[in-house]
Amino acid sequence: MADLPAEEQGLLLRGLRLVGFKKTKKKTKHLLWQFKAMFGEAPVAINKLFKDCKRKHGKFKEKYAFMTLQWLKTYATEVDLAGRYGCCEDTVETKTKEYAQLFQSFIKKKIKFSGFDERVYQFAVDGQNYNTYEFRMSPSSKWYNHKSHSSGVKYLYACHLYESRLVYMEGPVPCGINDISMYKGQNKDGNVNNKDALLQNER
Repeated sequence: MADLPAEEQGLLLRGLRLVGFKKTKKKTKHLLWQFKAMFGEAPVAINKLFKDCKRKHGKFKEKYAFMTLQWLKTYATEVDLAGRYGCCEDTVETKTKEYAQLFQSFIKKKIKFSGFDERVYQFAVDGQNYNTYEFRMSPSSKWYNHKSHSSGVKYLYACHLYESRLVYMEGPVPCGINDISMYKGQNKDGNVNNKDALLQNER
């Protein structure tokens, strides 16, 4: 793994060992594939995330951070995670929520839409459904994706007509909400319940 910096090598190996991959004498490409399959991103991105978490969270523990990433990526059950990470189911439930909120706290820092001025932007709006596993903690027909006949979430995108740029994004929301309602910020009764919706902020 000479092609990976030492910090990232260490993070990759620690992560894989936590989830049961003891034989790490394989090609870097294969190890990276295993790592991303478990945690969603490559070590370079997760290493930066963990550094931010350590600065913000005085009692940051890498084990719980990895456990939360695996839960977000694979939607593993509490029993499965408890067995892998050597803790009880109550700890899994508490720590995954705590660390997911910690990760979420960096949204404004990590995701920025900039480079816009006072010009009039012409854009096209469309909703996109994405398949997901069923939500065990909040089972409901509102997640039903009629396009794939499975569970899913929806995002609304606005793309510039003449430039290669995304000018607006909203989501995830349940697939039961249609595109026009998301655009207008309306509920099923036609009342505005989202003042941050695209139509409510057009000038």
